Amino acid sequence: MQLNDLLSPLKRQFWIFAVALLIVSLGTYALLQLLPQTQKTTIYFSLKPVITQQDSPTFDHAESTSKMAEAVSGWAKNPQFREDVATEAGVAINNFKRKLSARKQNFVNVFWTLKLENNEIQASDKVIAAVISQIETRFADLNENSRAPYAMTTPEVFSESQILPPWVLVLFSLILGLSVATIAAYAKESMTGKLSYNAYLKNIFPESPVLTMPEKLGKHDEKLLEQFILTFESPRLVGTFPASEKFFSLAPADSIDHSTDTPVLIVKLGETTVNELQNMKAIFGSQVGLIVFNQ
Repeated sequence: MQLNDLLSPLKRQFWIFAVALLIVSLGTYALLQLLPQTQKTTIYFSLKPVITQQDSPTFDHAESTSKMAEAVSGWAKNPQFREDVATEAGVAINNFKRKLSARKQNFVNVFWTLKLENNEIQASDKVIAAVISQIETRFADLNENSRAPYAMTTPEVFSESQILPPWVLVLFSLILGLSVATIAAYAKESMTGKLSYNAYLKNIFPESPVLTMPEKLGKHDEKLLEQFILTFESPRLVGTFPASEKFFSLAPADSIDHSTDTPVLIVKLGETTVNELQNMKAIFGSQVGLIVFNQ
């Protein structure tokens, strides 16, 4: 199938394509604008044991440090911890449980992750400071009078915005709009059983001569059309779509003498149905002429 034939439904259904493209692209872009702006902050620190004279030679510092790291990272799941952070920061954080998390890396490093959205980002410095403050307070309490005390390195903080740049939103909206618009244009013909391609017509009438008219119906080359029609013996024009009778003098199907007349079918891609052509073949056989309007 030639590329022009493959793309012909887009030309015939241009307005459906254009309207779908406009609506879907603008609608998608508008919806993407509603996505929340997000700031992701990572707080990183390490734990290390403080060696004392009381340490036993059999004391496993690695295992003990790993347990301490697990205990520290577990505070993120504590509702009271989150409440104390919000109180200290003086900020109300919606669904704080899903925005604060922590994990242990190997047995000494701890990563805390904080995700704030929209108006919460304005108070991010206060929230970050409160998280660090609460961690240090609880860590000091945990270390107090401990037989195996630990030290915590100075927390390192890194924040990044996760909002999508405008060009990504525009590109995604256009790609989605083009996809939906293309599907809509092709579906308009395929779902209604219309003939969309010249190649399909040749499958139904493989041996019939075909005159392809690139111009629109009503603006076609009448002289070329007449020359083609006169190549047949006793040609009789037969319409396969309603609008054909406005431009041609058509012969009723029951008035055609199959032994002497040659039916010449007027076909328009996007309007003539495949079922109509199959019916014509059942009535007239495969010895017909075909005049095809592509648009």
